[in-house]
Amino acid sequence: MARVESNIVFSPSASQYAESYSGANGGYIVSETGIMAALAPHLKGLHLLGHRPKLLEVAAGTGQATQRIINVLDYAGINNYDLLSTEYSRSMINAGKKVNESSDISVAKIPDLQAAAEYLPVQDGYFDAVFASQGIHWFKDIQGSLSEAYRVLMSGGMAVHAASGILEGYGDKHFTEHPSYKEYLKNVKVELMQKGFWRKESEEFEPKNRKNVNPFFHRYSVEDVKGMFEIAGFEDVQVIHYFHPVNKAEMLLRMSAGAASMFIFGGEYAKEISSEQRIEIVQNAITKLQREKSELLDDLDKNPTGEPVPVFIGKKPRVLVQQAA
Repeated sequence: MARVESNIVFSPSASQYAESYSGANGGYIVSETGIMAALAPHLKGLHLLGHRPKLLEVAAGTGQATQRIINVLDYAGINNYDLLSTEYSRSMINAGKKVNESSDISVAKIPDLQAAAEYLPVQDGYFDAVFASQGIHWFKDIQGSLSEAYRVLMSGGMAVHAASGILEGYGDKHFTEHPSYKEYLKNVKVELMQKGFWRKESEEFEPKNRKNVNPFFHRYSVEDVKGMFEIAGFEDVQVIHYFHPVNKAEMLLRMSAGAASMFIFGGEYAKEISSEQRIEIVQNAITKLQREKSELLDDLDKNPTGEPVPVFIGKKPRVLVQQAA
């Protein structure tokens, strides 16, 4: 599998993503809920043993998801822990700082450390849990990142990843398969052609076209990633499937410039199209959809489509220490 560099997507997209998508996407809430459902019992068990848990978040992005997770932990009465959050892209870290500066309250917990999930500058066996919300599908080397998580976890530690970008195997259950989204993509392609960006007219413009759309999605299936957990050494690997309904309002959010910057303009167009051009292309595509095929969007309020969110959970085997005779 070819190695791809995620900064080609993040660098030109971070600001739009932080301002209009990361803080409003309901699918992220589902991801964070799934992560907390796995982590909370683990953390409470450690508290009962008198241990202050050490948590590591990788792919923290702008820190908006981190802040929501912290808020949920506080609400659940879990506040006796140490958290180190990391993010590979400096653009995403800066975008998190920017959204904090524009808000009356802190909406982002800015990542503590710039680091790739595949190369963590932390010691072996230090953390009780490693987690990421919507991060694993962006990793250059998923297998390497899981091996690194295994390395930095203590005996009995837990790795948790929520990842709606692992799309293979879900068929027509994903919102990108809905007629309204397909019509929207057709409109985007027309805009690209009219503006001279589209050079591969014989190819389809769809999420599965990783060359022209996004080089990260559709790389692996759920079973592939589960197998990677096992290869890394994790045991009792589970995949819990959550499903986030997508109505008209949520679909329009998925079509917005903030989303499109990450998920449509992530391929060979990432460096070519300016922020202003992306906004214009997307808005024209949405306007045309609403003018010519509005019934496709309106039907979503009666018959919502959805977004599958698999949550992967793996445990590092516990090593029993024998007492000296």
